[in-house]
Amino acid sequence: MTLHWRMRLYSPVSWALLSFFCVASFFSGCSEDEETPATKSWERARVVDFGQRPVPSPDGNLLAFAAEGTPNHTAGIYLLRANTVVQLTAGSPPHSWDYVWSGDGKYLAFSAPGEVGTENAGIWVIDIETLELQQLWDRGSAPTWDPDDSNVLYCAGPEDGTDNEGIFRISRNPSMRIRIAEQGRAPKASPDGQRVAFQIEQANLQGWALHALALDSLADELVAYFTSSFSWAWDSQQLIYECVEGGALDLYAVSATSHPSRQLLVTGASMPAAFLQEDRAAFVKLSGASAAGIWIIPLTGGETEQLTATGTRPQPTSDGRAVYFEDEGGIYILNRVL
Repeated sequence: MTLHWRMRLYSPVSWALLSFFCVASFFSGCSEDEETPATKSWERARVVDFGQRPVPSPDGNLLAFAAEGTPNHTAGIYLLRANTVVQLTAGSPPHSWDYVWSGDGKYLAFSAPGEVGTENAGIWVIDIETLELQQLWDRGSAPTWDPDDSNVLYCAGPEDGTDNEGIFRISRNPSMRIRIAEQGRAPKASPDGQRVAFQIEQANLQGWALHALALDSLADELVAYFTSSFSWAWDSQQLIYECVEGGALDLYAVSATSHPSRQLLVTGASMPAAFLQEDRAAFVKLSGASAAGIWIIPLTGGETEQLTATGTRPQPTSDGRAVYFEDEGGIYILNRVL
């Protein structure tokens, strides 16, 4: 198929700029006097005083997050239930910061780094009630659940040129693994469970090519080049992605179901996270090489709304009434008041 923009060759200078942007957006923080949101439509509060990468459960009652090892907190994945924090993993196995909730909120899946085939590497599932850990595969990364079936998830195999490379469908019980694409990384299932988007490395180009795979026919649609982080839109018809072409970081929307023509949403932006019940997305705005807070934008394009002055990794709840994010001093929530 033909894509409607010109591909630029890889540039070491632009790649260095991208890396600098990413580091700045991940680690910029806020002071206590910067906790007032930039809009009266949302109220900000801190929910836990440590941790990164908040991921709310589908019903919004639980929050998964993780921490690096510090004198006060052991490295691992944590669970916030009401006002109680429980550590779900500690020590072995480690995790790759890619934990995701099952559709019924009963399980978390994640991948563990390490040499493939070892007892700690691969795809793992945590039972939230019993805290039992189950290794589903001794290799693989980036698990994503079938939204309607908590017995099924998808993941990427190691990029090693073997039959273990590609995108896989895995069932927990009975244990079964089926290869559905011969190449790919970072799969994400669409909200309606009909497609899986994933990325493939493009030689001598920045970022990855973004593909959408129809699960009923396994038809593969190439939808974008130069992509980094991405998110499915609420309607499962569009993908919102971070474009790294030319060393810039901009957000685009593109159709996953028809001949794609990408739409620029906002320049100087990163980490898109679409709302699941409405036509908009949260993202991190960039100001030069620094993060400039959490913002939201309609997926049809148009006026953006600033929610905070600082913070990264926004993650809306399923009902769209709140947005979690990380910032200096822990995990925060923005509650919609209007």
